[in-house]
Amino acid sequence: MTKFIKLFSLLLLLSLSMCAQVKKHILQYTTPVKSAEFSDTCWDDLKPLAESIGEKRIVMLGEQFHGDGEAMKLKSRIVRFLHQQMGFKVLLFESDYFSLNHGYDAFKNGRISFDSLLYLSVFSIWTGCQQMDELFQYIKESTTTGNELIINGMDNRGISGYGFRYLQPAIESFLRSARIPFVKASEYPYFLSVLRQSATLIFGKNKAAIDSMVQLLPIVIDQVSERPVARDHLNSSFYLNVLNGLLINYQLSLHYFYGNEYKLHRKDHPLHDYQLAENLQWLVTKKFPADKIIVWAHNEHIEKGEMRPHQSSGYNSMGYLFTRKPGMLRQSYILGATCYEGSGKMVGHPEATKTTRPSRNSIEAWLHGTGNQYAFSDLSHLNRIDSSARFIMRTYFNTESNQEWTKYYDGILYNNFAHPCIEKARNKLNGQQLSGQDPE
Repeated sequence: MTKFIKLFSLLLLLSLSMCAQVKKHILQYTTPVKSAEFSDTCWDDLKPLAESIGEKRIVMLGEQFHGDGEAMKLKSRIVRFLHQQMGFKVLLFESDYFSLNHGYDAFKNGRISFDSLLYLSVFSIWTGCQQMDELFQYIKESTTTGNELIINGMDNRGISGYGFRYLQPAIESFLRSARIPFVKASEYPYFLSVLRQSATLIFGKNKAAIDSMVQLLPIVIDQVSERPVARDHLNSSFYLNVLNGLLINYQLSLHYFYGNEYKLHRKDHPLHDYQLAENLQWLVTKKFPADKIIVWAHNEHIEKGEMRPHQSSGYNSMGYLFTRKPGMLRQSYILGATCYEGSGKMVGHPEATKTTRPSRNSIEAWLHGTGNQYAFSDLSHLNRIDSSARFIMRTYFNTESNQEWTKYYDGILYNNFAHPCIEKARNKLNGQQLSGQDPE
C-alpha cells in the first residue's frame, strides 16, 4: 500500500509539473486585448494576432455559445481589424448557403436591399443580437465603398426567409437550363410542389413527402453530376451543393424527428458538418479562390482536431473535414473562444444560461489570473514544442475537458465575463418578418 501511495504521489507531482509548464508557456504567448468596442480602431493590441495569422488566408472565429453578447462584440472588432488592416474581403457566417450566395447576387443586381439580404439570410441568433449591430452597419456601409466586406454563408441546415421565397424557383430554373431528363419525368411536378414545402419539411412535417424527396433527390443529383462540366462549372457546382444540402436536410429531419437513435441517445448526425465542409471548400476554392476569408461559427464546427473522446456530437467537425482537404490546413488559422464566468442568452430562447466556474487548472483560470478583461493566446508555439500537451478548457458554457487542445485550435480568444445577447425587436419589411430561421 505504501508503494502504491508513493507511486501515486510521484505521478501526481509529475502531472502538476507538466501542467505548470503548459501554463507557463500559454501565458508566455498570451497578450491582452484592450477593448471589445467596435469603435476602437487603435490596433496596437491586435498586432500579436496579426503576427500569428501571418499570410494565412482563412481565419475561423469560434464561439462556445451563440448567446454570449460579449464574445460577439470582441469578434466583431476583430473582423473589422482583419478587414481594414489585413485585407480580408469575405465574411462567411454559419448561415444559409443558398440565400447568402443567390441573395447576394440579387442584392448586387439591385433586386433586393442589403437589409433584406441580411435579415432574410443570416440566422437571427446573430442579426437579432444587439451587440452585433455595429458590425452589420459597417458591412452595409462597406458595400458603397471600394473596400467592400462581402458576406456569405456555408450552412445547408435551415431554410431562411430568402430561401422560403426563392429556393424552389431558383432550383427549377437551374434544372430546366441543365436539361436533365428528370424535368420531363412524371414525378417532376410533384417534386417541385414538395420542394416549395422545404421550410416546414426540415422540421419533420409530412413524413411521406420527406421520404419521397429522399428517393427523388439522388436521381436529380446523379443526372446533374453526369453533365460533362457540372463539377467544374461555378453555377452547376453551386447547385450540386444546394441539392446535396437539401437531401441532407431531409435525412436530418428523419433522424431528429423520427429516428429512434436520436430519441434514445440524443446523438447529432454527422451529415451536417460534412456538408458544411463541402460548402466551405466550394466557397474557398471556387467562388473566392484569391480572397482572404473570415469564417464565423460555433467552436465545435471549426475545431480542426479529430473527434474528441466522449464528445457529445459523436462525429468529426467541419473544421476537421475541411482542413483534411488538400492545402486547406496550411492556409487556415483557427481561433476558439472562451470566457471565465457570466451568462449568455440566445436570441429567441426564453432563458439565460449561466456558466459554471472553471477548474483551477484550466486555461480560463490561468487567463483570469492575468487580470485582463480580454486576451488572445497563440497556441501554435506550444503545438510546435509539444503537440501532445494537455490542459483543461471549456467545450461549452457548462462543460469542460482535459484535451490536447493545440490539435484543435491555433489560438484562443478570451473574455473575462460573458453577457447575454440583448434581443432586438423583430425587424419588419413590408409587413414580413425578416429573421432567418435556424433549426438548431
